[in-house]
Amino acid sequence: MTAIHETAYPRIKSEYSKKELEKSFTPNEVELSFILRKKRLPHARLALLLLLKTAQRLGKIIKLFDVPM
Repeated sequence: MTAIHETAYPRIKSEYSKKELEKSFTPNEVELSFILRKKRLPHARLALLLLLKTAQRLGKIIKLFDVPM
């Protein structure tokens, strides 16, 4: 049976392997360039990166508070 996070309604899993994290959440050069242009402070850059990568993964934007630790 397909896992719930792999269905038509994707979700963020509570735990990922290192390989899964690298594959799904490592930013590419274009994404890094975008983030560096948009934000100056490191914590703002991290927040924008988290929102960007979760939006790509889920196909929608969620609140930063809803991103699992």
